[in-house]
Amino acid sequence: MGGEFGQWREWSEARELDWALLRDPRHQGVQALVRDLNRLHRAVPALHAGDRRAEGFQWIDPDDEMRSVLTWIRQDGDSLVAVLCNLTPVPRPDTRIGLPRTGRWREVLNTDSKVSGGSRSRHGESWRRCRCPLSACPRRPASCCRRWPRST
Repeated sequence: MGGEFGQWREWSEARELDWALLRDPRHQGVQALVRDLNRLHRAVPALHAGDRRAEGFQWIDPDDEMRSVLTWIRQDGDSLVAVLCNLTPVPRPDTRIGLPRTGRWREVLNTDSKVSGGSRSRHGESWRRCRCPLSACPRRPASCCRRWPRST
């Protein structure tokens, strides 16, 4: 309760939520991000339909601790979603990741977008993709290279 807009205090049944925080654009950004995440989760079965099946989730790279980056795939049948998380305030220019197939991949959510309280306004951009696999990802027939935004 209150986490959907970044309330500072822990929820208590003895008082109402700190609704006044929504006057602050940063809290509005958290609220917008949670709203967008919930909409995306409902709209894209790959994000939830495979929760109870091993093939519904696979790591791309869980071991990039030097850059604090996590990447994974969510899958439902032929529908794939690549999740890329830069957990730092530092942008990661031209970062390549291995992908399970070639084709067009596009950004559907960016936590550094202006609407979420971040620094960027672009959303929905396509990724530059390479047909060559990464040597670190021998089971990935394709890779993409793009600028990863900072975490907000």
